[in-house]
Amino acid sequence: MNSLNHVLLASHGTVGAQAAEQMAIRMCSSGAKLHHLIVVPSLWKGMTGDDWLNN
Repeated sequence: MNSLNHVLLASHGTVGAQAAEQMAIRMCSSGAKLHHLIVVPSLWKGMTGDDWLNN
């Protein structure tokens, strides 16, 4: 498995997203930088297209 030095991880709390979080952590090398973006579904559920740019 490859090792990563910089990771941007977007997550929304589902089981699949949690599995991706664990994989990203395992793939990071010692001293790697992991930036975790947490998407809050209740705030984003009605957004479509580029709505997020306006909020």
